[in-house]
Amino acid sequence: MKMKRLCNFRVGFILFIGLILNFLNAKAQIYGEYQSARVLGKGRVEATGYYTSATINYNGDSQRIFNFLGLQTGIGLGERFDLRIRYDRLYYVDSEIGEGSNLVSLAPKYSLLKDKISATLPIFLMFSEYGSGNWQLQPALLFSLPMSEKVELTFTPKYFISFDDEYEGGIISLNLGLAIGKLGEWAIRPETGLMFKPGEEGSFWNYGLGASRTFGKVKQ
Repeated sequence: MKMKRLCNFRVGFILFIGLILNFLNAKAQIYGEYQSARVLGKGRVEATGYYTSATINYNGDSQRIFNFLGLQTGIGLGERFDLRIRYDRLYYVDSEIGEGSNLVSLAPKYSLLKDKISATLPIFLMFSEYGSGNWQLQPALLFSLPMSEKVELTFTPKYFISFDDEYEGGIISLNLGLAIGKLGEWAIRPETGLMFKPGEEGSFWNYGLGASRTFGKVKQ
């Protein structure tokens, strides 16, 4: 019996390590949204800073593996259209921030239903000091629900499309975030999310906190 339990532990441990390695090969695609379905309006700019942590879950075990520090800027280009530019610094748990990778994205965002539903199409690149990276598309929909004048809930499903066969595509990310503050001007943004690949075991949680500030007036 003890030998059987030991064998099961070894098999589970190997699978757990394999899942981590598969995640690393997927180029660490977990991170939160820290935005809502709202668009800014022409002439307005939004700056958001945030911290995110990522945890791997497999067969009842979990382990925190990555941290992210990031900054994104939204630029209002029209009544329904924004452009968002984003930079994240990924670094491993128990490592210094200088030992990690860079994540950059450029994302057009279009309002489908005012303040309630938007679509975005981030073009994403990850690279590091050790070599070139992976290009992806990450189409997403943002669904926002006002809870009160100062609280808003946003659900964001996202799908990952990789242009490089070496890295994982077909991954789904589901994020749920709150905006708390004077919405449209400033907000504190706690957020959590789940990432998984259908048909494969294991999942990844991200959780973090951001803060946004909006500047400027809407131009007619």
